[in-house]
Amino acid sequence: MAKFSLILFSLGIFISVTEIASQGDWWWQCWDPILDTGKDGINDAGRESEIECRGDRIVFDGGSVKCVNQRGNTPLSSCILPRCPSLIPPRHGGLVYNYTQRVVKAFCDPGFTVTTSYCTIACDSRGWNATVPACQASYTSPPMACTFERDTCGWTNSPHNHFFWELKSAALLHLFDQDNSPVTDHTLGTAAGQFMIASAGPGEASDGEARRATLYSPVFKAARRGVACFNFFYHIYGGRDTGELRVYLKPQDRRIEFLAPDFQTSSRSHASWVRQRLVFTNVTQPFQIVIESEEGIVAIDDVMINYDILCIIPTCTP
Repeated sequence: MAKFSLILFSLGIFISVTEIASQGDWWWQCWDPILDTGKDGINDAGRESEIECRGDRIVFDGGSVKCVNQRGNTPLSSCILPRCPSLIPPRHGGLVYNYTQRVVKAFCDPGFTVTTSYCTIACDSRGWNATVPACQASYTSPPMACTFERDTCGWTNSPHNHFFWELKSAALLHLFDQDNSPVTDHTLGTAAGQFMIASAGPGEASDGEARRATLYSPVFKAARRGVACFNFFYHIYGGRDTGELRVYLKPQDRRIEFLAPDFQTSSRSHASWVRQRLVFTNVTQPFQIVIESEEGIVAIDDVMINYDILCIIPTCTP
C-alpha cells in the first residue's frame, strides 16, 4: 500500500512539472509580440502588460495586452501623435477642429468652393492624412443680373448668422400671415413673383446678438477702368422695430468685419419697392456685393452689376 502511494505521489510531481513546463512555453509564446512603429516596449505585470510609446506619442485604443490563450495575445494598441501640427486655414475660408484637435473640417467663405473632392482631414499616426484644400470662386462667369424668379443666381447666406435670406413669393408669405412683407415682387409685379427676403421675427438669436442676416453675391471680376455699379430694389417693413438695410462692396482680400457700409437705410415702412443705385470707384480687384439686414422685414429684388461707362449712362429698369 505504501509503495502504491509513493507511485501516485511521484506521478503527481511529474504531472505538475509537466504543467509548469507547458505553461512556461505558453507564457513565452503569449508575450512575444511584434512591436510596430512607435512602440518602445512592453512591461510585464503578471498576465497583463502595458504598452509604452516612444517620444511624445500616446497610446490609442486601450494601452494594455492580456495573455488569453496559447494562440497568442489580444490585439496590440497603437502609438499615435497626441495632436498634429497646426494647419494654415485656406485663403477665403477657415478650419473647424473636432475630436480633441484630431479631425479638421475645411470650409469656404460664401461665393467660394473647395477645389478638392474632400473637406475633412484626419490626424493619424503619420500626421495629417491630406493637405488643406484651397477655396476658389464658385463661378468663373457669374450672372451680372438676377431677378430671383428661378434661383438665387449664386447669392448665398453667411453660415455665421442665425437668420437667413430666403427665396419667397408674396403669395407664399401671405399664406402664412406675414402681412408686413411685399404684396408683389418687383420683376413681374405679381404675388407669384419671387424675391429674396430676410425676416427677423421671433427667434433664435442669443443674448446680445443682433437679428442679422447676411447675403453674399458671387465673386465678380475687377473693373478694367476701376468703376463698377450696383442697381437693386428693396422693400423694408420694420413694424415695432426699425428695419435696417446695409450694402457693402467687399474686395476679395478684405473681410466684411473691417468694412464700413457703402449704403445704409432704415425705415418703419416702405409700402412699395424702392430703387437704389450705387457707384463704386477704384474697383481694382475681384469683389463681392454683401447685403445685410437687421431687424424688421427686408426684401430685395432685381439686382444688377455694371462696369465703367454703363455706370455713367442711366440704365433701364431690370
